[in-house]
Amino acid sequence: MSDSPLTIEIDFGGTTVKIAVVFQSHIIDQAPPIATQEFADHEAFIAAMVRVV
Repeated sequence: MSDSPLTIEIDFGGTTVKIAVVFQSHIIDQAPPIATQEFADHEAFIAAMVRVV
């Protein structure tokens, strides 16, 4: 984690990706998990990540 007190954390798991806004080690807000199998290619997957952020 960086020295910045406010960060966007991304957890790349085997079946889902989880994205959260974190302030000094506390989750401020989080997006619903994104299932990685739902996308035909990496471009569609990245576009879905950008939409939730």
